[in-house]
This record gives sequence, C-alpha cells and structure tokens, in this order.
Amino acid sequence: MLERTSWPGVYRRGSRYVVVYRADGRQRKEAVGTLAQARELKLRRAAEEAERRRGPTLHAYALGWCDRYAGSGHDTASERTRAEYRRLLATFALRYFDERVRLRDLDRRTLGAFVTWLTRHLSPDGLLCDRSISNALTPLRGCLRASHAEGHVDSDLCEQLVLPRRRGGSRTSSSSGDS
Repeated sequence: MLERTSWPGVYRRGSRYVVVYRADGRQRKEAVGTLAQARELKLRRAAEEAERRRGPTLHAYALGWCDRYAGSGHDTASERTRAEYRRLLATFALRYFDERVRLRDLDRRTLGAFVTWLTRHLSPDGLLCDRSISNALTPLRGCLRASHAEGHVDSDLCEQLVLPRRRGGSRTSSSSGDS
C-alpha cells in the first residue's frame, strides 16, 4: 500500500520511497531508500521527459541519421556516401547551427540564414560556387526529410531551402586565378 508524502509523485511503502512518473507515455515506478533520493529521482525523471518532448537536437539527429541512412529508395547508400555526408554536415550545417538547436526550432528564416551564410562562406579556394552549395545542402535535406517522416517536425523543412542563383553559378572572389 502506497501512502502519500508531501512531495507530489513520491509515496512511501514500508521503509522505502516509491517515485511514480511518466516516460514515453507510460506510467513507471522506481523505489529508493530515502525521501531526498526520491525527490531527486522525481526531478531527474521529469527533466528527462521534458527533454524527450522537446525533441532531438539537429546535431544529434543529423549524425545519427548519417549512421543509419540507407539511401533514397532507388539505390542504397555506400559507406563512402555516408562518410561524405558526415563530412559535409560537420563542415557546414553543424558548424553553422549551435549544438543546442532543436529540429523543431528550424524554420524558413533560420534555414535561409544558413543558405546566405553558405553563399558568403570562404573556403581556401574562395567563395563556394552554386554547385558546392547544393552539395553542402544535400545531406541536410535528407536529414530534414527523415525528421519529417519520423514526426519530429511538422512541415517538410527541406522544401523551405531556397538555393541561390548567381550569374553563371560560379564563385566570385577577389583572388581569381586569371593573370
């Protein structure tokens, strides 16, 4: 028989304390020895559930997506493709977006700012050309499509990524190789 304590969700059963909480939509119970441990456990489980409801961060989801990416449906992705996607994500998207950014925090404005950053990003060879920008966005698009399919985001964010169209699609840099 559980008897109430002054702390919500914490009960006493004999000499032990039982913490009742929800995880993944199911009620769970854990027993500990002291009221202090029970209060700490209750707070920790509530924080974990709140974190789960907020959804994954872009960094964690994108890297996990790279590991499990099997292809777009008409062919399979090789380990080289996954390694290249990881490299592109780490070089561009994961460098631009803070590691605390959640998938659900992304919108047209933040994705547009990322594309603008790519158009102004200086590589050792100068500014990125339109083709390089498109390549940099490929793994992010796949990751966003997968997150939409899994229900982490409400809209298909990759549809909101608008690529630049510059004259000739080439990079413009002050250090062009023509002399």
